[in-house]
This record gives sequence, structure tokens and C-alpha cells, in this order.
Amino acid sequence: MNLQTRVERLESAIGDAAGWDLTLLTEAELLELERVQTQVEATGEDAATLITPELEAALERVKR
Repeated sequence: MNLQTRVERLESAIGDAAGWDLTLLTEAELLELERVQTQVEATGEDAATLITPELEAALERVKR
């Protein structure tokens, strides 16, 4: 999956994607965010409980 497709998929999962510029995330950060999204979809678990401190810092970095 190319970068643009991945970012669009994650943005649609976020809902209010205007709050972040996910194109600024590294490949590893995108993979981790996708892992969280997949786990949320599979288990219904709250994303906030799955986000690591490192991923949280990355999301803060790309927050608009």
C-alpha cells in the first residue's frame, strides 16, 4: 500500500483528520498507528489504551 493510500485510510478512521498532518509521520510511526487501528477494529478496544507514549508523542508532533 502506498503512503497516500495509507494516510487516507488512517485519516478516514480518525474521523476529524484535519487536526493532524499524518504525512509527517515516519514509516514506523504509520505502521504503529495502523497496528493500533487494526486492533481497535478487531477488538473494539479504546484506541487511547493502545497508543504507546512514543506514538502519542509522534501524534502531538504532527498535530495542527
